[in-house]
Amino acid sequence: MKKILIIEDDKRIAAALAIRLSAAGYEVLTAFNGLQGLKSAVVQKPALIITDIWMPHPIGFLNRERMHNLGLGSVPVIYITASRKKDLRQIAMEEGAAAFFEKPYDPDELLSCSAKIVAPIPAPSAAELDSETLNCDKRMKNILVVDDDPKIATALAIRLKAAGYGVSTARDGGEGVKFALSSRPDLIVMDVWMPDAVGILVAERLRSLGFADVPIIFLTAGKKEQLWKIAQEVEPAGFFEKPYEVEPLLRAISRILHGRAATNRVSRHEQSPNL
Repeated sequence: MKKILIIEDDKRIAAALAIRLSAAGYEVLTAFNGLQGLKSAVVQKPALIITDIWMPHPIGFLNRERMHNLGLGSVPVIYITASRKKDLRQIAMEEGAAAFFEKPYDPDELLSCSAKIVAPIPAPSAAELDSETLNCDKRMKNILVVDDDPKIATALAIRLKAAGYGVSTARDGGEGVKFALSSRPDLIVMDVWMPDAVGILVAERLRSLGFADVPIIFLTAGKKEQLWKIAQEVEPAGFFEKPYEVEPLLRAISRILHGRAATNRVSRHEQSPNL
C-alpha cells in the first residue's frame, strides 16, 4: 500500500483530505507543522508528500530543501496554498513541485493527480497491442460518460481520472450529444437505457453527425440477449453489463485508445467475465 504524507497545519483540511485518500486505498500519514512532517518523511519514506506552503516550523519550501539534504529529494511533492500571490506557482515549480493546487481545490482533481504521480499508468505492452496500430498521439485522451445514474457516472469518472484520462459527464442522451458536439471526445462510455433516449439511438445520431470514428462502449443493466444483438448494429467498441468489473473496462478502454482500431473490437466474453 502506497504511503502519502499530508503536512497541513489546518487539522480540518488535513482530516478531510486524509479520509479521501484512505478511501482511495492509500496509507495516510499526517503532520501539522513542517518539523513533524520532516521527521515523518525521514522515518516513513512516503511515496508522495502533499504539503501546505504557509505553516509553522518551517514553510513548505524550506522543508523541501531540508528533505533534499536528508536524501529525500526523489519523493514527489504536491504544494497546496491559500495564497493568491502570482509568482507562487512559478516558485513551486522551480522548487521541483510535482503539482500545485490553490485552496479551495477540487478533491477529485487532487486525487487524480496523486494517483498519476504515485502509480503512473504504464504504456500498453507489445503483447497487448498490435504494433502496427500504436498511437503516437501523446495528448491526454478525453472520455465522455453518458449515464442517467449520477452515482455510477461519478464513480466511473473518478476511476477514469485516476487512470489519467480527461473526463466529461452527461446525464442523458441529449446532453451527451451536446457535449460531444462542443468538445469532441476520443471515446464515449454510454448507458443503453436512459429516460430521454435509448443509447443505441443516441449512437446512431452521433454517427449521422460525423462521429462514426469515435468508439462507443455501452453499459446496461439489461440481461436480454437480444439487446446485445441490437447493439451490434451500431458497431460498438465494447458492451458491459451492470454491475461490471471496473478493471476489465479500464483495460478495454486502454486497448481501444492506444491504437487498436474500433473495428477490432474486444469480444463480449473478454469485456465482462461475469457473462
